[in-house]
Amino acid sequence: MATTSKVRENRRNIRQATRCSNRTTKPVESSSNGANNNGFLNHLFKPMYNVPAKNWRHTEREFFYSLSNLCQLYGWIVPDVSHLDYPLNVSTAFAHVKTMCEQQNLNCTITKSERNTTSITTIKTFDTGHTLYYIPVRPVWQLLQNQSKPVLTEIWLMLFRYLYHINGVTYYRQGCYLDRIYDILQNWIEDECDSEDEAWRNEQLETMEMLQTGGDLIYTYLRQDFSAKQLQKLQRRYRKSRYYDVEMESIAKKCLRLWKDYPTRSIGESMVSGLTPNNYGEIIFLDHYLSFFWSANDCLYDSLMGMVNDELMEMHSQEQPVSLQCFDKPQVKQQHSLDFETRFFALVEDMSEALDRLEKAQS
Repeated sequence: MATTSKVRENRRNIRQATRCSNRTTKPVESSSNGANNNGFLNHLFKPMYNVPAKNWRHTEREFFYSLSNLCQLYGWIVPDVSHLDYPLNVSTAFAHVKTMCEQQNLNCTITKSERNTTSITTIKTFDTGHTLYYIPVRPVWQLLQNQSKPVLTEIWLMLFRYLYHINGVTYYRQGCYLDRIYDILQNWIEDECDSEDEAWRNEQLETMEMLQTGGDLIYTYLRQDFSAKQLQKLQRRYRKSRYYDVEMESIAKKCLRLWKDYPTRSIGESMVSGLTPNNYGEIIFLDHYLSFFWSANDCLYDSLMGMVNDELMEMHSQEQPVSLQCFDKPQVKQQHSLDFETRFFALVEDMSEALDRLEKAQS
């Protein structure tokens, strides 16, 4: 069973949130398009309360203008709250359209752009579920050691570069979340003093040394730039090789099509800051569940997953990819697309499962 499948079952008790914050992404000035299909942040997410008294009429006017734009797009009747004063009129109207949005499988929030414009923004979330998208590198390290399938090795390294350079997928030897977990695990093993388990302890320490040296070797290849043109050439060469596999070619094709359709997209751009309180201790961030790691088939795997799951189960919300559409201006059509996100995570899962099979075949 592949890494992603193994971990999906382990994380079944983690509570999910449809809106999560990001530690690194910074909002930029609002665009006039009103949509966020490319993942670029257009707005700051701030509460409506505590608006200075001198500004409340302006805020109220902008809110109801965006409310009108939203209702016009979806054919809804604008809720009549003329009998209510500010801010109760705003909160009542917003509660009404929030319910309407939920019937469209959308969420919504009130945003304030860097130009200080108040607006309703709808949110469509890509649910990553309880899966840990961990990509094992040990199978490619094994290919490098035996040198019997050079074209296949080069294809895998190029696919890794697409994830690392274009999408910013973290690498477990470069100071990310899993790097910290591996360090903690190593300290535990080194501090273990039970002489009866000395052989088991030595095996774990040898595996730890291997994942460090092997991971560092893979990283020297990973640092090279991604080239779609080179991947295309490798794909043609692979088709003529004696170890050709149709599933492997399919993965390379999916990567190429995704890059050609979205040459400027990165999965990190789909993570929006400010949608939940910025409490780092309670949020599962992208690098917690999407990362390179060593192996799903070594003596450290169960301990590693136990540590990860114990830690993530203490968190109460999760950062997930979203698409935004802002109604600070009239909108012609709904512009929520999660096509890139759907195809990206499907590609990662296909890669993880293929690498798992490859590792078992080489063991």
